[in-house]
Amino acid sequence: MADVTIPTIGAGTSNGTVVEQNFYNPTATGTTSAEIVNGHLDDANRNPAWKINRSHIQHGALSSGKTEGGTLNLDYFGELFPGWDLTADMANAASKLRMNELYQVIPGASVSFYLPYDPSFVMFSWHTFLSAEQKDLSDGTGGMHNPNYLPARLRLFVNGGRIANRIMTVPTKTFKATTIRGTYDRLWAGHYLATGLTKGWNTASIRIAVDPGYYGGSGTRYFPTASSNTHCRVRVRSINYTVFR
Repeated sequence: MADVTIPTIGAGTSNGTVVEQNFYNPTATGTTSAEIVNGHLDDANRNPAWKINRSHIQHGALSSGKTEGGTLNLDYFGELFPGWDLTADMANAASKLRMNELYQVIPGASVSFYLPYDPSFVMFSWHTFLSAEQKDLSDGTGGMHNPNYLPARLRLFVNGGRIANRIMTVPTKTFKATTIRGTYDRLWAGHYLATGLTKGWNTASIRIAVDPGYYGGSGTRYFPTASSNTHCRVRVRSINYTVFR
């Protein structure tokens, strides 16, 4: 191994800090303390004939990850989200922050993990199934219903903040007051590459907001009413994260 040049400890030295630093004082070069014996070896200490392969790398040293999921159907109703407004959710920053607080974390679609040091990036992926129904969406005249009336919205949050363009809205089949109302089913398989995450605890979650309901002529809105009947069903297949050092 490389030479270790430990500074001489003078006779009569009583300063414990000085003595400790002479024995273990991590430095960029690692040649002035016994720290080099504890793993501060570099390429200069390697025999050129010895090649590094994956058997020499500790498990989890370069990447790690985990998968979460669920097996049950989760039902969400609009009456549990009073005050949530799709229009505000698409508006200015202040309105979006207020809407963020109304999103609810979906069990099985959230992960919390510890990073021992800053990673290069973290890859998230998820797979969910959802369907939604919202009644009384027409304008009361038999005309086309307002396309902004969407029963439910799923969105990815990382460390409590919304991620742009990682969103799924669920429409209904209702287009006219005279048509038979129904639902659309959606499978949302998405991914997101996150950079800038730091050492410590981090979180990622798919969150849901369900519209509390519309009814009445010209789209008059009420929060909520017995006529809302907004219902969304979610089934989580998985959410995954992979950390790359």
